[in-house]
Amino acid sequence: MVRKQENPYLIRKVVLASGERFPVLLERATGLPLYKPTLYALTRLRTKNRASETIGQCSLAIIVLMRFLNDHRIDLDERMASGRLFTLSEIETLVRYCRTLVCDLEQLKPKPPPTRASKVSSLERARMRKRGRATTRELTTGSAGTRGLYIANYLQWLVELRATDAIVKPHPELAAAAALSIGALREHLPSKHGHSTSNRKGFTKATRERILEVVSPSSQENPWPERHCKYRNELIVKWLLHLGIRRGEFLGIRISDVDFQRNEVTIHRRADDVEYPKADEPNTKTYARLLPLSDEMASLARNYILKHRSQIKGARKHKYLLVASNTGDPLGKSAFAKIFIGIKKKLNSEAKVHAHLFRHTWNDDFSEQMDREKIPEDRERKVRSVLMGWSPTSGTAATYTKRHVEKKAREASLAMQRKYVKEKKQ
Repeated sequence: MVRKQENPYLIRKVVLASGERFPVLLERATGLPLYKPTLYALTRLRTKNRASETIGQCSLAIIVLMRFLNDHRIDLDERMASGRLFTLSEIETLVRYCRTLVCDLEQLKPKPPPTRASKVSSLERARMRKRGRATTRELTTGSAGTRGLYIANYLQWLVELRATDAIVKPHPELAAAAALSIGALREHLPSKHGHSTSNRKGFTKATRERILEVVSPSSQENPWPERHCKYRNELIVKWLLHLGIRRGEFLGIRISDVDFQRNEVTIHRRADDVEYPKADEPNTKTYARLLPLSDEMASLARNYILKHRSQIKGARKHKYLLVASNTGDPLGKSAFAKIFIGIKKKLNSEAKVHAHLFRHTWNDDFSEQMDREKIPEDRERKVRSVLMGWSPTSGTAATYTKRHVEKKAREASLAMQRKYVKEKKQ
């Protein structure tokens, strides 16, 4: 088997006195920040008020670029000094790096050329070598495209930095060569939105019912032994299903955000919150908004706060709704993700289970509800945007509307086919 090598770079979030979370790209061996990536993050990304998560993703993309440069022994400074950037074959290889998970990049590293003595190999040895070769896992099309765009933007900045250097005179052909290379990179990247017809699908009705059965505190299939976990995770699953909120929005909810008199919850934007005790702060990507709660959803939250959260030592030290069972600290992103791993194991099926699928499921349900109420498409988009926290001019709502229309078209087509077959038999 291929042995995984430790990534020579890492990203560490620094919490500033203002509460701002700033991701810094470090060299693992020395623990020191890398000069140009840090300069880029400070002068190009931070000055444009990019979110901490965005800066972190840009830094991850730069790691992919540096792994590519190191693996293929490309000295970018030397290339730019001679007025060159990348060849077409190198760009195609870089795009492949963009598609691959960071933990699998080691498998893309070129193998050293075989020595003369090793050219003669037994068939059995060749078979063993083939069996031991691990396969690389790929990002989704949209994520790979976004990563490549981050790399293209960083390369453009490096070229501009060299062009404005007061000491080193830029090569006269660098601007044209860089434009060709970066343009070719953008052209070779997969579409950000992709062409898949299977994206943005929520749970089937059967899967949803099984999830609710598993997370019921009284269920024998419930995967969590602690009483607090049972009731907290039931609240999480049901609120995700009924409100369609994001993971970061949920983790950022404070007890004071829930109004039990009006049965409402406010989803706030609190980027760089000084009161949040962890460096990896959950963020609300969408607009702040007020969401109604049914009696059942409000009762779940009230019961959790009064009977279960209150019993956890350390939970009273902060205001956040969801807490960890062992410490009472605000529930973190990784612990939140593990909840759905536990659910997935109990389903005994191939169905994917993660937090964002609940958001897709909510949108599927919303489309069905708008159909039943015969709401016009334009009004549906506006109402959906308000509830999801999107801008009124955002095209995201139209994506869900379009998928629902495609579903109705498919159902109509199948009905016509069945009718035709029935008429033929008659």
